[in-house]
Amino acid sequence: MGTLSKKLFKKTRSVPVDKAKKIGVEAFKKQRVHDVNKAYAEIGTLILLLLHNDFGFGKTRLARVLSAMDDLMRGIKKYDGDPVAEARKILVDECGFNIVEEYAKLMKGGIFENVACETDAS
Repeated sequence: MGTLSKKLFKKTRSVPVDKAKKIGVEAFKKQRVHDVNKAYAEIGTLILLLLHNDFGFGKTRLARVLSAMDDLMRGIKKYDGDPVAEARKILVDECGFNIVEEYAKLMKGGIFENVACETDAS
């Protein structure tokens, strides 16, 4: 499983203490922030490409989506609870869309078949 897949499907991860000791705690924190930001940028790029290819979004609408994604991420950083669990709950309550169940369908015989999705349905 690739690094991006691990970030997408692992809810909690242990901190590699040896690496933090080796490069220093501050350097490790800086690298972790860089890695997380890179993962968000990679996911955002794929989402924008999907919106363009499948739904015909052009420059103006893609820019609005990107701005909304940025606003969402800034809000998540300020959120005290579990923002992903809250987002899943909103999707279920307001849209009837349970992402855990949808991923389970994709995992059966699909590209996610051998990937563990450690999320709950709440």
